[in-house]
Amino acid sequence: MIDRNYLIPMERFDNSEYIEGRVSTAPPEVAGSLRTTLKYLYLSSGPINLPRLRLKTSEPFITSKAGRLLVVALPASMQTVICSSLGSTTGVAARVGRNNQRALRRMCFS
Repeated sequence: MIDRNYLIPMERFDNSEYIEGRVSTAPPEVAGSLRTTLKYLYLSSGPINLPRLRLKTSEPFITSKAGRLLVVALPASMQTVICSSLGSTTGVAARVGRNNQRALRRMCFS
């Protein structure tokens, strides 16, 4: 059984309106970093890399357990030798997941 605290609702994926809604509630000095982080997490065509400063700036505004875990795990998983050799599509597959409600699983951990 999958812990529901670690599921990301399907409606967040590839949903620019959701991202902009979240960004609009953030303080102006954090908005750009939060936008980049949310695009990294939720858009299949989002950024491939997440600069560490943007990650650290936006981290307090990532509210779900799954989002916090992903925002830390994805950059590490996308740096591994396996992911490097497979290219950016591995990162997109890890970010978006293709099965049952996008649960966090099967990323390239070394």
